[in-house]
Amino acid sequence: ALSSLISVGGDLVIDSMNDMTNVDGMSNLVSVGGSLSVTSNDAINDIDGLSSLSSVGGFATVSSNDNLLDVDGLSSLDSVVGYLNIENNQRLTDVVGLSSVGPQVAGLYIRDNSVLSSLDGLGGIETVNGYMTIGFNPLLANVDGLNLLTTVVESMYIHENDLLEDLDGFSSMTDVGGILDIWNNE
Repeated sequence: ALSSLISVGGDLVIDSMNDMTNVDGMSNLVSVGGSLSVTSNDAINDIDGLSSLSSVGGFATVSSNDNLLDVDGLSSLDSVVGYLNIENNQRLTDVVGLSSVGPQVAGLYIRDNSVLSSLDGLGGIETVNGYMTIGFNPLLANVDGLNLLTTVVESMYIHENDLLEDLDGFSSMTDVGGILDIWNNE
């Protein structure tokens, strides 16, 4: 195991580990200088082993993990220099584990999460320095978790969230620098 590992200077990629159910062997990891990618791990059901991780120097992506139930293992993560991408996690119901992330990210992409019902946990994000997309989350009922978001520097897309009832969670929004595209949320 990698239990003594404190930092990774470059990227940390956990990809296609189809028999691995967790990352518990990395519990002392504090920083990743490059990007963090937890992708296409069919059996992984939690990432609690990353609970000491506080900074990512590039993007952070959690995608295509069919059995991932939560991102609580990222509860210490407070700095993501690049974009934050939570995509195509079929059993992920919430993103509460991201509550320390902020006050800014380079981009924010929350897409194709079949049972995601809440964005609670994204309340620390005040500025998205690039693009933001919230789309194809069929059970997402509101965007209340983004209540402190004031600025999206580029464009913002909210689409195909079948149960989205309102946009009241954007009550602090003052500026979208590019396109504001809201469509087919029924």
